[in-house]
Amino acid sequence: FDSDEHLERYYGLGVYPKIHDDIYSLDRYVRDLNVLDVGCCYGLLSARLADTHKVVVGVEPSARYLSKAIRRGNIHYMRMAITEDTLPELSKILREYNIQAAYMRRVIPEIWETGGYALVNGFIGTLAVNNVQRIVVEGRKTTRNHINPLYKAEKEIEACGKYYGVIARFRNCAVLEINNAR
Repeated sequence: FDSDEHLERYYGLGVYPKIHDDIYSLDRYVRDLNVLDVGCCYGLLSARLADTHKVVVGVEPSARYLSKAIRRGNIHYMRMAITEDTLPELSKILREYNIQAAYMRRVIPEIWETGGYALVNGFIGTLAVNNVQRIVVEGRKTTRNHINPLYKAEKEIEACGKYYGVIARFRNCAVLEINNAR
């Protein structure tokens, strides 16, 4: 995910990395919505989303990744880690940019590693109370010796279940829609 080779192929050939093909294949369920790309790294998925969305906001804790991130007029990058302390700032971003959908490629387990289920619940709740209608997740590749309890897409989906339910699946990815009866 953090290979400069992906950037070189994008800039040299205009080719997006195949690592985003599965999650991007579900974009038809969130077309025309303003989107948040959580853990955007170099912004390759953000750039791909910018082709089909008016507003894309990428959040990433690494200054190194953001310094190389792909720039476009409709992509806004924010240096931010998802922590209990940054959830109020995230709420402001969601409202300011009228974010209606969020993409999370293998990031929910990282949020768990930062603050456990309390932070995951707080983060997903922050999306829900700020009217993020859909989230698109791609789970980690399952390994036999996993340590993280959110080791696959199904576990991430369960972690979002208080606020969101599945409306579409493809391989290790899912689109979740906000529950009307919160």
